Amino acid sequence: MRHVLRESKVMKVGTSIALVNILTIGLVLINV
Repeated sequence: MRHVLRESKVMKVGTSIALVNILTIGLVLINV
């Protein structure tokens, strides 16, 4: 059970990091 919770937490962190990366790349492209 704990292992599943840990994996879901990692997935949430990964998705949030991916969203931040997409936003920063979008801002850079707009600025350029």
